[in-house]
Amino acid sequence: MAIVPDLSGNRPNNAPMVDPAMSSIQTALRPDSSLQQNVAIGAASALSAPFSDTTAVVRIVATSACYYRTGSGALTALTTDAYLPLGVVEYIDVNPGDRIAVLQGTAAGVLSVTPMNKKAA
Repeated sequence: MAIVPDLSGNRPNNAPMVDPAMSSIQTALRPDSSLQQNVAIGAASALSAPFSDTTAVVRIVATSACYYRTGSGALTALTTDAYLPLGVVEYIDVNPGDRIAVLQGTAAGVLSVTPMNKKAA
């Protein structure tokens, strides 16, 4: 949703322009490339390494369409799981120790999984 300034003159000069759908200001995240993983996408479900104890959000993007699921323990991605189209970036809320399982949708490829951290103060 684009934020469009109120040109009617009804908005006070000091009123912030905030997206009403956002209940609070969001903190920007930065990629932690030292913990980035590439998971092969194939006809059989593949599993990432567990996420670190500091990881709460991961960014995923794939070189081919795929299905994925996150969680702990032994996971298997199925064609009924979340679908990630080719080249679409998604941010996923995860828990420390979680993993991501991935299964090809149309062709083999690579799923890039990058932990995203808050900038240190």
